[in-house]
Amino acid sequence: MAPPMVTHAPEVYLVVDNARAQALTRAWDRYDDPSIAAVDVYFRPTTDVALVALAVSASRSSGGSGGSGGEQSAGSCPLIYSVDGTSRHLDAEVLVATVFPGLDRTDFVRLEHAKAENGEIRIEVEGQLGETQHVDQLVLLAADHAPGTELWPTQAGELRTIAHPTPPTRARDWQNADILQKLQSADGNAWVSTPFGRRADVPEEVRDYVELEFSLPRGSGPGTLLLHARNTLWAAHLEREMLAVEPGAVNPLYAALRTLPKLQAAVRTGMIRELALLVKVEESGKWRTIDHVWPVGPATTRAVAVPVDLSGVRGKLVRIRLESSAGLWSLDRAALELGPPRRVNAVELRATTARDSSKRDRWQELERADARYFDMPDAERAALSFRAPPPAPGLDRSVFVKATGWYSVHPDASRAPRVDLLGLIAEPGAFGRFSVADVAAHAAGGAR
Repeated sequence: MAPPMVTHAPEVYLVVDNARAQALTRAWDRYDDPSIAAVDVYFRPTTDVALVALAVSASRSSGGSGGSGGEQSAGSCPLIYSVDGTSRHLDAEVLVATVFPGLDRTDFVRLEHAKAENGEIRIEVEGQLGETQHVDQLVLLAADHAPGTELWPTQAGELRTIAHPTPPTRARDWQNADILQKLQSADGNAWVSTPFGRRADVPEEVRDYVELEFSLPRGSGPGTLLLHARNTLWAAHLEREMLAVEPGAVNPLYAALRTLPKLQAAVRTGMIRELALLVKVEESGKWRTIDHVWPVGPATTRAVAVPVDLSGVRGKLVRIRLESSAGLWSLDRAALELGPPRRVNAVELRATTARDSSKRDRWQELERADARYFDMPDAERAALSFRAPPPAPGLDRSVFVKATGWYSVHPDASRAPRVDLLGLIAEPGAFGRFSVADVAAHAAGGAR
């Protein structure tokens, strides 16, 4: 029997009193009810009242490549599954928020479940109903490293050896609440940015941040910030609202985004400021933005390494701020590896076969980034096989996916277009104000 195809998971919003006593603080991905794809809990500040977002599973039976099926995702964008025997594991969501050609990017994501069997690694890539994925390249990277160490990818694709990560000594949110325990390990007990219970007309309340402190026993210098992060269901909701277009409607802005490089650059800058997770370091009492984490989607928690330059830090402590619009990000772990990066080389593995749902082999379209796209309308999928050399004796093996491309969202006759939301990206803070006001409207509709 073919597995159900993953579709968008619509959200249901409930306002719940005494939420902690009702065990609603459990991790978002630990709910056993198969009708629930994901759960986010947004607490009203300083209260026990929560807005609970439930992503309701939606699936349809269809033919396709093998696998055990039954997976449901709250995400968008191409999903990557690692195949182990007859089962498969959701390992990555790639090319998030690349909604027109000028936003195409290359993602590097560690696949936690990818293992070679008889010298072969198998994965599946799957699209989403209501979208067309335009995948330019999809390959794997295999890298060996010493036992007891880990390899973490930066967004630029550099693989860094992590041997002695240090947890933060202090972690506070925007209201100075202690969230240190939530960031100690990647255990699902995550900090979730809440857009609920804020005032849209107060600039400080439409942004959210986490401030971390780390000891610097060896003085200042280069380092690597390690994050286990994902986007919230609310972030996915806002993306769908932003890109909804009535069939046949004239949308000059969206059309221009496909063709005008200057407009593309302006929107990219606005998306980084409003949607990405900004990484800032405190130097002489002032915050300096050193990098950002591009949206990673809500389907899985992603391990991201961020290079940090600590040369401007004085003293034995470094303070790092992670900031974005309220309600868009969740953090499960933060750590800091001090010292110069120890890079490793990886072997690039190209697919030997890449069969789509019609059994057509598409490996030539995926072997390199050459604008020969593998277009995946709706829930199209492909099963890929890679020949992998054995790891070097005495070393461990980590596997990463490298994906290049973008995706387009189909018109939706059931929803009104929200071209104004895309325009809000250009004005600092405007997108956050809309988000806070919109979640209040959902809360009013979900009160019980």
